[in-house]
Amino acid sequence: MGEVFRARDTRLNRDVAVKVLPKNFAADADRLRRFEQEARTLASLNHPNVLTIHDAGVLSAPTRSPNPAYQ
Repeated sequence: MGEVFRARDTRLNRDVAVKVLPKNFAADADRLRRFEQEARTLASLNHPNVLTIHDAGVLSAPTRSPNPAYQ
């Protein structure tokens, strides 16, 4: 349902996973709903083999981060 990338949260000094959905999913309300449901479900779990959800959202347009680590 998307690509997952390993990234570094330099502010909190930790490795994170970033899941990015394909652009065409943004126009599909059902796929966005499923993505949000997946995030809510995973956020409710507490298990050492399941990642913790720190944030979920949709960017309406490509943006440049003020943090050079994310550019």
